[in-house]
Amino acid sequence: MEAEIEVIRFKTTVTKVALCLIFSDLIILSLETVVKQIILSEGCTTNTLSTAICWASGYLFGFLVIFPLMGKILHVHLLHLWNGAKVDLKKIKHYIPAGFTFLAIGLFLFCMPLLTLLQRAGLRSPSNSEIGSNGSFFLTVLLIALEVFIGPLYEEILCRGLLLSVLTPYGKCFAIIISSILFSLGHGNFTQLFQTFLFGLVLAYVTLETGSIKNSYILHVINNGLTLVPNIVANYVIIAILGGIGIGLLIKERQAIMKNLRMEKDNFVLVEHRTRRFFYNPLMLLYLIYLIAKLIHSVRLL
Repeated sequence: MEAEIEVIRFKTTVTKVALCLIFSDLIILSLETVVKQIILSEGCTTNTLSTAICWASGYLFGFLVIFPLMGKILHVHLLHLWNGAKVDLKKIKHYIPAGFTFLAIGLFLFCMPLLTLLQRAGLRSPSNSEIGSNGSFFLTVLLIALEVFIGPLYEEILCRGLLLSVLTPYGKCFAIIISSILFSLGHGNFTQLFQTFLFGLVLAYVTLETGSIKNSYILHVINNGLTLVPNIVANYVIIAILGGIGIGLLIKERQAIMKNLRMEKDNFVLVEHRTRRFFYNPLMLLYLIYLIAKLIHSVRLL
């Protein structure tokens, strides 16, 4: 009887998560479309500026309206996502290289070969960060703020905050993987697909270990800050060096990590079918199809 109640509760949770994600995407997409039309009607011909303003308006609306609503629907207190953990400088020294280990694996072993195949087929999948600033100081500052500081905060609240919090009662590993899949697909391009998934695993683990998105946000900011490095080769070298250090740390701490991820016995009843129930939920399936369609739509001719 308790197992049946738990299953029903899980189905309800997945439905609520799917509804929140679908409506938040639709609302922000509609808002950005309206804002872009207003900007263009005022004579702004700079696509980069209009895109940056659209992003800013979407983030602002998300912080002020969407996240509070999602918090109420999912029964997650937003302030608790940030409170609960101090910035641990001793641990953050381990989190950073460990995160870049997964980032390097995604970049060098998966992303670059895939992009090479697309290029040979005469295709490309540009990332959001490829939008230039056209030399404007104001626009450069705005883009840096959006990409390095505001964007990561938005994604941490959504993925490592709301989604991870509501899914964790059904298993730590399950919550980490699902939130990372949605985080990865949400970027909507093949350029960031694999490294965002693998990096998301580390961000989610750090959030669960510390009880706050504070430390994962710092990691996210550092990662996005690497886009400011003007030389792409230097960028890759930094990722490779940090990733190499992280491999040693992960090997050294492997027993503690696996212990933290061990499944709780109370949730064993849901282990066998929870992943299938999650992905087979009609609304969640609809949302995943939308994300995959957006991913495919990102592909452009060279």
